[in-house]
Amino acid sequence: MTVDSQYFLKGIFDFEDRYRVKESFQFDQEQQWLLTNFQELAPPPLETLPTPEEPAAEISGEGLWYLAMSEAVSVRQFVAGHEGTPAECLAFLAKDKDTTVRQLVAENPNCPAELVDCLANDHHISVRRGAAGNTHTSPALLYILSGETDQAIKVAVAANANSSAETLSILANDQDVEVRFHVGAHSACPQVVLSRLAKDDSALVRQAVARNLSVSLPVLSSLAKDSEAPVRRLIAGRAETPPCDLEALAADEDVYVRRQVAENPSSNEKTFRLLLQDKDTLVRFLIAINESRPRELSFELAQDAEEIVRVCLARMDNLSADATMALAIDNSVEVRLWLARNQTILPEMLIMLAHDTDQAVRQAVADNPIMPEPAADILIKDCCTYVRGRHGDLNVVDEETLQTFADSSSSFVRGFVAACPDVPFDLLNRLATDQAPEVRMRVAANPSAHPATLHFLARDRDV
Repeated sequence: MTVDSQYFLKGIFDFEDRYRVKESFQFDQEQQWLLTNFQELAPPPLETLPTPEEPAAEISGEGLWYLAMSEAVSVRQFVAGHEGTPAECLAFLAKDKDTTVRQLVAENPNCPAELVDCLANDHHISVRRGAAGNTHTSPALLYILSGETDQAIKVAVAANANSSAETLSILANDQDVEVRFHVGAHSACPQVVLSRLAKDDSALVRQAVARNLSVSLPVLSSLAKDSEAPVRRLIAGRAETPPCDLEALAADEDVYVRRQVAENPSSNEKTFRLLLQDKDTLVRFLIAINESRPRELSFELAQDAEEIVRVCLARMDNLSADATMALAIDNSVEVRLWLARNQTILPEMLIMLAHDTDQAVRQAVADNPIMPEPAADILIKDCCTYVRGRHGDLNVVDEETLQTFADSSSSFVRGFVAACPDVPFDLLNRLATDQAPEVRMRVAANPSAHPATLHFLARDRDV
């Protein structure tokens, strides 16, 4: 080149400034040439420059001891609440004259049990509150604290995982709703107490019992007949609920109760058949995506009046032969399209769909990795050039490679796997919980994504 290279380097670095002041030069041509030939020399925009992250300084035990001697109350409070403070230092601060310092020691999750028990007898109520919420507090001290008149202390004791059955039985008679709520939600609550709280005047307390994983089946059955719909919804959504109760809830007046029953994996065939007659489209949609749904019901769902139900069913893997046939001749192109993408249907159905009148359906058959050779022989003679070329151009990444890429530390690589149409269902399900939102978004856009996976991602705020 005859032009001085220094001029070009200078031109690259001040190119943006010269454009901003509108100097007279051929902007479009020069911009394109510079970006094409010297892009690697141009400085990145300011907003993309990496900002160095300063590592947070870790305070050692000696440093915390030094700070614990400080005359400043706020510094001692910081040490008292620090999770790395040594037990000996916490014992020293437990005698501090400042109430907040002692309270923070009592709340510290690393505070030794004997020290927490000592602080549970502190004369100041805020310190006892801190001890009541600490899981290191002994059951005996929690029992004593349950006799306090302070509501916050009783709430903390009721929510404490160390509280004994005897303590919870006492607090179950408390007049405060919040105390009884935490008792009803406690995993160690005796069944006799849960049975009593299942009839509590407060619907919030009954909801806490309905959520309790330790509750017995008789209590679940009694709550299935609760007068409040929110309580019945919780019971309808629990897999432990007896089938007879789910059958009764299938006729509930509240549509959200019926939706929970339709989604419940413990619902039996009789319950599903009752819900198939439901006027709510979402109820029937949830039956279609329920993997526990008997295969025999798929034919009735294939004749549903709502297209969205049939489209969803066409993506499922538990289809009966007659249901698959009904979907293959459906009037909706969208239904036939998703059936052609289904990787679990019989090869005979793909051969039939290879004759479909819609080009998109035939193309989906050509894209399907399980397409049988007879279907390929049909599509190679297709009137559409694009469909004819799809089978030969299809490059399927093997499953082992996809598994390796899915374990990559790069979200870009995992996103490639999430967008691949040939990725197995279980791998897509795993990527649906990926920490990177862009990976989960690619799963949501993947045509091979299972309806249940899409239903799960519908609750993802980032997707």
